[in-house]
Amino acid sequence: MKINLIAGAAALAVVAVVGCASKQLVPPNKVEPVTVSGKATLSIGPPSAYGCFAIINVASGKVLEIKGDDNLMTAQPNPKNIQQYTGLDFGTGTSQNQKWYLVQQGTGTITGSTPFKILNVANGLYLEAPDGNAGTQLFTDHGNAFPAQIWYLHKVGATNNYYIQNSNGFVLTNNGSSTANGAAITQAALVNNNSQYWNFNSLTAEAYRDDQVNQFFSRTSGSIAFDQGSSIPLSYGANNGKVLWVGEDTYTSNIGTWDPVTKTFPCYGGNQLQLFDVRNSALLQPSSTNWDPSQTSNITTHNSAYKYEILASPNPNDHGGTYTWPGVGVEIDNHVYMYAHEGGGTFNSTVIYDFTENTGGLDWGTAVRHTVNGLSNQTDIDYPLGFVKPGDGYVYAYGNLSDAFGGKYLYVARFATGTPFTWQFWDGTNWAATPSTASTAQLGLDGNTTKSLRTSSSVAYLNGKYVLVEMDFGYGCPGSSDPHNIYVSTATSPTGPFTSRKKMYAIQDKINGVLANHYVINAHPVFNNGRNELLITYCLNFTGCTGVSPCTNNRTDPYYYQLKAVRIPYSTAGI
Repeated sequence: MKINLIAGAAALAVVAVVGCASKQLVPPNKVEPVTVSGKATLSIGPPSAYGCFAIINVASGKVLEIKGDDNLMTAQPNPKNIQQYTGLDFGTGTSQNQKWYLVQQGTGTITGSTPFKILNVANGLYLEAPDGNAGTQLFTDHGNAFPAQIWYLHKVGATNNYYIQNSNGFVLTNNGSSTANGAAITQAALVNNNSQYWNFNSLTAEAYRDDQVNQFFSRTSGSIAFDQGSSIPLSYGANNGKVLWVGEDTYTSNIGTWDPVTKTFPCYGGNQLQLFDVRNSALLQPSSTNWDPSQTSNITTHNSAYKYEILASPNPNDHGGTYTWPGVGVEIDNHVYMYAHEGGGTFNSTVIYDFTENTGGLDWGTAVRHTVNGLSNQTDIDYPLGFVKPGDGYVYAYGNLSDAFGGKYLYVARFATGTPFTWQFWDGTNWAATPSTASTAQLGLDGNTTKSLRTSSSVAYLNGKYVLVEMDFGYGCPGSSDPHNIYVSTATSPTGPFTSRKKMYAIQDKINGVLANHYVINAHPVFNNGRNELLITYCLNFTGCTGVSPCTNNRTDPYYYQLKAVRIPYSTAGI
């Protein structure tokens, strides 16, 4: 939730895995496992049905990578950006553009006729052959069903060498056996020499960009772009299996400024996004595995006069200056209880809204506003970081100081599932009737050695653990050398302490060479892709950076106000 910011082919979901903590690669013809500089053991060997690898050219000893420029994170019209480069630091969340997932299509023993897709960890896009011409440099693209993304891995005799052949018959080639960094990787007819032979260096599983989920939020109707992006799994009646997505400030297709042809919004002042249309919205996804955006629609309520807005601003006559920002929520029986902050002008309050589910349509009637003793009559702590229902009869609400720009300290409150408007607040020893900001009430982090949070946080419950996801400060034009990472730590109790945080992923969204503003991280355990990976989303917002604009000809692509998704493997995160 943003409260503290103001106050202070798609059917395949693939995991991107990180790397080993190595500063260099195993020499390309070395077969046995090698320990580099006392760090993690790397090994060159056969491919697996699903796994993360550095792919090393035998002729040059350099690794396959996608060029790490401004086009890295988005599919371009045939950008021809696949090249080779020296293997860099393969620690967790580093050199992500040099890491690849091999994803077997189907099952069975791997042979030279087994189809694979090859996914880049940094951007979640797939290695693709652009055409049927020898010598063409390769590129990455959104997942699709075209044979241009199908590759076959052919073992060369008794060695650990493979040639990688596309469905068009051409093979992955280091043209001329170049040893230069940045040399293009092309497709060519098979000639059976080291320029076309590759080794697979197995890497430890790590977080990856989930482009399928990103494409789900690349919408063209209803809520086209928004921030926040918490999810509420539903299980009541005909809504069983559906997921409610909650957005805050939202750009919609409802007003005439959206151009469905160019898929852009106008800018104001020549270099910034237009002001959003509504202060909140919500989408109803038909199932946790359906990522077709055309099948997910907005719910509506009778609370606001604005189309797609589910909750009115506290002062409807000042719709732009005041706001109701809904955040996390939980389903109990046929009700959804949603946390919301009312702010702007003289307004500063947190409340709970009670939605009665509609199991047969998108009109959810009128949500009922409730104030809560201990919550609504204080402004010290907000609780937008997670509503967790572990099955012990309580819902745990996680929060932080309301003046901490999204971070600083972690607090927890709770309410019984039968009494959602009666809250208790953890004071470090007991559950009390009012919240405390004392250090004793702050949950321990990093194995209880610190109380300090990263800027943006989210708490979820998964596999019997309370999972804290954090993100470095990324709002206000972060510099390229500033940390911009996502971290995970866990606890076995709702009151902590949490384990030492582990770096999982480095955010790389850029515009005009500048790292984009990023904020509001959320964890989504409901979205199980069958790979034992936790879905994380974060928001982009590129307003306020001097001299850098997302606008072209006074129009802007909503890409920089849409959620971005990352998958984090349970094994690496300790979940």
